[in-house]
Amino acid sequence: MQVVGIVRDVRANPLTSYSPLDAVYVPIAAADFDDFMSFADAIELAGASVTAPFKIQAYELATHPQEAARIAGASNALKFSGERIEAEN
Repeated sequence: MQVVGIVRDVRANPLTSYSPLDAVYVPIAAADFDDFMSFADAIELAGASVTAPFKIQAYELATHPQEAARIAGASNALKFSGERIEAEN
């Protein structure tokens, strides 16, 4: 699990400390959303936690947005599986 966007302090989020996911939060800096996606593709990233200012772009990229993401028109989590990109909010 990667964190992309404006990272304040991932330790402040209880999900980063107590998540049942088999994942590690690693904050990364990206020049823009395309820069992040190039990185994600290169390392075959399984998922990402998305922060501002990339939430709308993350939603627009999704091939399978969940209901909450559709309602918000934004996504704060992406899951990659082959060509499938799930967006949640």
